[in-house]
Amino acid sequence: MVNGLYDRYGAGLAAGDINGDGHDDLAVGDPDEDTDSGTVADAGHVTVMYGGSVGLTNTNRQVFDQGTEGVPGENEAGDGFGSRLLLSDLNGDGRKDLTIAALGEDGGSGALTTLLGTDITLTVTGARSLTPTSYLLSTDGQPQLGSSLQGHPPLTPQPLPEAG
Repeated sequence: MVNGLYDRYGAGLAAGDINGDGHDDLAVGDPDEDTDSGTVADAGHVTVMYGGSVGLTNTNRQVFDQGTEGVPGENEAGDGFGSRLLLSDLNGDGRKDLTIAALGEDGGSGALTTLLGTDITLTVTGARSLTPTSYLLSTDGQPQLGSSLQGHPPLTPQPLPEAG
């Protein structure tokens, strides 16, 4: 996959220890990437690079889109898979799991897809996808489920203590 001029590589970013090795890993969203050999415009994808003692490496590098076997859904024009990303331990196993937002899914309704972390990499085994209708929400007005997804609460600057 070649990054085009308007792909927005890095629009979604998340860092955390996916495989429990003590090194942060990086997930990078490219929501406007064309998939399926360039035939599906702006479907989007996510690249995951794993950290080691010298930083990020290409060892075990993974690329996911909705056409990846085991990932729920299918590549559709304008889905924006990878618009927002979150790495958090959803199942309490000590490894970060990746939640991926596709803000353009189903005409702007949005969707969230979760991939679980393992001792080596992320896995599509047990992958789940949630849409507004999963939460019994209306899809009127393009709710873009996942648009508020973030890895930590916004930081509020605190005043420095006075020197005493």
